[in-house]
Amino acid sequence: MATLKARADDHLQKKRSISQELSELKKLAEETYEEYRAADVEGEKLYFEIYKLAATLAVGVLVAVSAITAGLLSNPVAVWMLALAYILLLTCITGSVGACLATASKVRSGLSPDRMTNRGESENRIDKFFGDRFFFWISLGSLLMGVALASLFLSFNYNQMPGASESSPQTTENGTRSPDSVEGSHSPNSVE
Repeated sequence: MATLKARADDHLQKKRSISQELSELKKLAEETYEEYRAADVEGEKLYFEIYKLAATLAVGVLVAVSAITAGLLSNPVAVWMLALAYILLLTCITGSVGACLATASKVRSGLSPDRMTNRGESENRIDKFFGDRFFFWISLGSLLMGVALASLFLSFNYNQMPGASESSPQTTENGTRSPDSVEGSHSPNSVE
């Protein structure tokens, strides 16, 4: 009987030890998870800033190109480029605002106290539907393509801007400089 009681006491002591170790492991897991969650939230804040910057740049380019087009160009060519650039820049703004909303929702759900117990249920619905960085690629891709098209449009219409014909050399139909535009050259018809 004494050995049975000793074995029972030994079993109870092991059970308490295991329970204590499990409690310590749970506490360590919670601390580690809190550190991970804080890092995750900080990373999402950085993406939020990227989306804000993309939207700000798109608005700036949109305003600048609109001002140049309306004020300086009398008869623009390749207007389809301008229209496509506007569409891409508006897509960037819309995508960036959507991404900001999705990121804010993700950060808010990451800060909720029930996140530890309901990890799978509290994920962002937008991310589940579109993918984690769908808005990132839409925003930045449309910004880069919109800026490129706007720049291309303005370069095609450069000669229409006031002062552009005075500072740029005169070219002939085949694309070479005319003799009158080259400094130091004298043509027989030029007046000195």
